[in-house]
Amino acid sequence: MIRNKFWFESSIDDFEKEKQRYDNRAEEELKAIRNQQPLQVNHSDFIAPIYDKWYALICDLIKPGARVLEIGAGTGSHTKVIFDTGAYVTAQDISEVSLAVLRAKLSGGIETIVSNMESIPIKDCSFDFIVCCNVLSYGSPGAVNKEIYRLLKPGGNLLIMDSLNHNYIYRLNRRIHYYRGNRTKSTLKRVPNFDRIQGFSKRFESSSCFYFGSYYWIVIPLKFLLSQRVAFSFNKIFESIKPSRLNSFKFILVCEKFIT
Repeated sequence: MIRNKFWFESSIDDFEKEKQRYDNRAEEELKAIRNQQPLQVNHSDFIAPIYDKWYALICDLIKPGARVLEIGAGTGSHTKVIFDTGAYVTAQDISEVSLAVLRAKLSGGIETIVSNMESIPIKDCSFDFIVCCNVLSYGSPGAVNKEIYRLLKPGGNLLIMDSLNHNYIYRLNRRIHYYRGNRTKSTLKRVPNFDRIQGFSKRFESSSCFYFGSYYWIVIPLKFLLSQRVAFSFNKIFESIKPSRLNSFKFILVCEKFIT
């Protein structure tokens, strides 16, 4: 009983720490926008292929007029891609400052809602599509899943991109970030695993999952032996020819036709 109480209090603490962290980041970005120097989101050549896939899926799957909820939208790094499909977009985030940045970037046309992702004050069955990018570890899996299922219309779709928790190298890297104060303990525990992917898939008529990062062990030595450009080129080729979930650290999950 004492242990459960400690975990509950720790989770609340972490919740506030993460909110403050993202408020601070958003304040810097908002300041840059006001000075007409908006910060650019640049993905490295290594990580770029999965974002290319992510954006391509958004453009292919989300149709004009669809009602879309982006959970954990932050400052809108990916929101414009969704908005440009012609969908009606609602962007949710815990950070009011982040959503102010999002609105400044998109100049209207986006509905925003400030809330905890575990409890989003929107009526049931409101959305044709729910999109989440790198945010699942910021909420209790059971509560977040329940909200996703509550808010999706029957036959609705779900698109997720996130990290995986099975690779020891990436788990070590995340723990180092935790010791440096860049992550909270609860987010380490909540990084998605294969069981969670399977759990999502079971609630839909069809699903497909794309994995990324299996060949990072090749990239590291090639960067030193040849060059970073060559290493990233080899990684891109391997990922396109034979993507694998073995040792992957990122995934994109597409779930279609929600079963109520």
